[in-house]
Amino acid sequence: MKKNIFACLIMLMTFVSLNAKELNSTQLQLRSSINSFLREEGFMPEYDSDGDIKFKKEGRTYFVIVSSVDTNPLFVTISHGYNYDDTYTYAAVKSAVKEINSYKGIKLKTFDSSYSFCAEMYLSSAEHFKYTFYKYMKNISFAESELETIVKGE
Repeated sequence: MKKNIFACLIMLMTFVSLNAKELNSTQLQLRSSINSFLREEGFMPEYDSDGDIKFKKEGRTYFVIVSSVDTNPLFVTISHGYNYDDTYTYAAVKSAVKEINSYKGIKLKTFDSSYSFCAEMYLSSAEHFKYTFYKYMKNISFAESELETIVKGE
């Protein structure tokens, strides 16, 4: 029995480590600088199990993801997601993708059981993130309002 539990723990730790992103030193520095900026702004960020930055704004959870693929410039995403419900069904949200995605650097992405709003950007330093952060957050909020208008027909 102890061997089975030990084997399960080893497999779980291997799975978690394989799913964690391997960031190089430049990517780690950018992620750390973004985390510090969010902390200075009062958002109380933390790292999730994938190594992404997780923070809350007005009761909503957002993620800042530094890509492990791009190295110069670095690719960063701010995202906020929802699960589908009776009003915001897959079909209703999918029908709004084209219109929402035409709005100033915001993408509406649909998945099997959820959808998300993303601001995607290439950065050469955290300074660029600091200058554009609030604009992207405002644009995400606007896109969410636009989706509500489209889906509810208001």
